[in-house]
Amino acid sequence: MTAGLNFQRVTWLSAERSSSRLPELFSSSIRAGSPSGPDYDPNPAGADMTLVTRFRLTDRLNGTTQTLPGSTTDLDFSVPVTCVGTGGSDGSTCSASTSADATVPNAIREGRGTVAQVFRVRLNDSGPNGTRGDGDDQLFAQQGFFVP
Repeated sequence: MTAGLNFQRVTWLSAERSSSRLPELFSSSIRAGSPSGPDYDPNPAGADMTLVTRFRLTDRLNGTTQTLPGSTTDLDFSVPVTCVGTGGSDGSTCSASTSADATVPNAIREGRGTVAQVFRVRLNDSGPNGTRGDGDDQLFAQQGFFVP
């Protein structure tokens, strides 16, 4: 898969009660093989890419009393991303929107003053065989600055 990734929105939303939103992804003009290739959609029945967000949590749910502050080691949250072919000249549209609790139940506990530090967001494709998560996935895009 190559060309045309357009991160129109990758955002960290404030941790709302019982939702603890993860970054959302909406990208368009995703093509397979080349910038003018066909729509990218290797698995029409399911997820095609993985949005991986690395972050560190600090909360007050530690120690024997479960009231002491503490931080986790760095965690990678992986979220499946579904791509839908447009059938036209625009390329596929890929999107994901979920919460930490939907991905890992009780990952963020309410009322514990949790702080989440997000410091790496990347998007992996399904690799050469088109199967997501089987070890041949490849980095497609990640956050950062492009300096020509």
